[in-house]
Amino acid sequence: SSAVGFTTESGMYTAMYGVLAGRRIKADDKVKALLDGLEPAIKPKTWPASLFAFLRGQLDGATLIGRANGNGQLTEAHAFVGLLASIEGREAEAVPHLNWVVERGTKNFVEYELVEGELKRRAKH
Repeated sequence: SSAVGFTTESGMYTAMYGVLAGRRIKADDKVKALLDGLEPAIKPKTWPASLFAFLRGQLDGATLIGRANGNGQLTEAHAFVGLLASIEGREAEAVPHLNWVVERGTKNFVEYELVEGELKRRAKH
């Protein structure tokens, strides 16, 4: 079942959201399985490859954002950086990225909804 289901772009993104969710609940085995399953589907030097490297911890957030072209990729980059920082409790780092997505992000992107959900979750605490 290595790359099955991850070969489409939507499948790859679904797996990457699963990685964020797994990090939240500290399901390290699930996170590793998702990342290992994704790897064969990722084409080098593509935008998803940069997101994947970020989730793997091989690329820092500033580099990811620097590689983004256009508002869609910037929305994804800021969302991934902000969500991961928020999940890992790095508040000062998370907030500007989450705010960027809400203020300037592409509203019809899944990431926009994920960030809105994260901000609502944070507001309750």
